[in-house]
Amino acid sequence: MNLLVLHAGALGDCVLAIQTARIVASAIHADRVEMVARSGIARWAAGRGLLQAAHSMESSYGRGLFEQQDDEHSVFAEFLRSFDHILSFLGGMNDPISTRLVSSSGKQVWAIDPRVREATQVAGGHITEQWLSDLAVQGCHVSRGSPPDDSIKPTSPAEFARCRDLFLLKAESRQDRSRVYLIHPGGGGRWKCLPLIVMERLLKSLCSSEAHVAWIIGPDEWERDGPDFVHRLERTAPVIYEESIEPAADILSAADLYIGHDAGMTHVAALAGVPTIALFGPTDRRVWKPMGGCCDVAFFPSLKEPMDSWIENMANLAASKARR
Repeated sequence: MNLLVLHAGALGDCVLAIQTARIVASAIHADRVEMVARSGIARWAAGRGLLQAAHSMESSYGRGLFEQQDDEHSVFAEFLRSFDHILSFLGGMNDPISTRLVSSSGKQVWAIDPRVREATQVAGGHITEQWLSDLAVQGCHVSRGSPPDDSIKPTSPAEFARCRDLFLLKAESRQDRSRVYLIHPGGGGRWKCLPLIVMERLLKSLCSSEAHVAWIIGPDEWERDGPDFVHRLERTAPVIYEESIEPAADILSAADLYIGHDAGMTHVAALAGVPTIALFGPTDRRVWKPMGGCCDVAFFPSLKEPMDSWIENMANLAASKARR
């Protein structure tokens, strides 16, 4: 039994789609799961055994989704027909692309519009519950739960050591400390993030003789906030900058603790099985919390809560969650 998953969205949504696909694959006893996705996290997930293969949207398979072809005899159609089921996050069953998938493949197509609906937000249900509810309407009845074996670790002690060495190289650190903490100060929008001064205080509270503490950022922070933001980060801790999500996910997988906002990188940390603290403020954690038992939610400090008290509580939570 083979399952094909199609996803064209951003990083965090792609992680949730991977985890949802694994729940579906387990329920239908699929032996092989392949994914065509825009985000590079699909390739990383395939490398970690969560998927059997991943293809870029820039590949011939990805382009075939949107190019007009002789569907009956095209390479794209042959690719589709090699699967027993297709799980598409490209729109609902009435969208043209879903209709084309059905006609091109002749196989079972489950189509999901991944956008959150107002009813989900009002009810405070998780976005994956909305997706599984849509699948149930189409005859695929799956109960939500943690994906099987969703905690990923490097495949061997040697691989873990390689990822840890990669972190030390990126952080330009040679000090002998037993633990690695990573903090992601950004997110999909500044409105979803704590002021940097608060994150700086939190980082300072985590610094100790036992742990390396570093910032980790990507292109979004560099493009939106510019070099002044990065230089400010560098004054408090090493800054790990990765343009590609795949090496960033490798570095995350070797961390003992990750702290970040409601953002794609936080979903990656949870996918990688890293002890994760997800910081939620204006967005609803009931809808967007990363999946997996390794993730705890912490809320932004309230106006009535003394900042020192919030920082102390966060430091205690971090100490209790970090891998030993």
